[in-house]
Amino acid sequence: ATSRYDALVNELLMGGKRCLVFVRRRVDAAEVADKLQADGFEAVALSGDLPQNERDRCLEGFR
Repeated sequence: ATSRYDALVNELLMGGKRCLVFVRRRVDAAEVADKLQADGFEAVALSGDLPQNERDRCLEGFR
């Protein structure tokens, strides 16, 4: 069975330029971002724990 992560990577490889991935926990966001970065994708984990200026910077980079 294909994992959700594998499905995400396949989508990105098939031409998806940008996407938001929603997860339940902050630690999950960090894990997904770390895995994507290790696989050569640009990714950041965005959560309410980040100061507002860092959240704004992350979102600006997304646009």
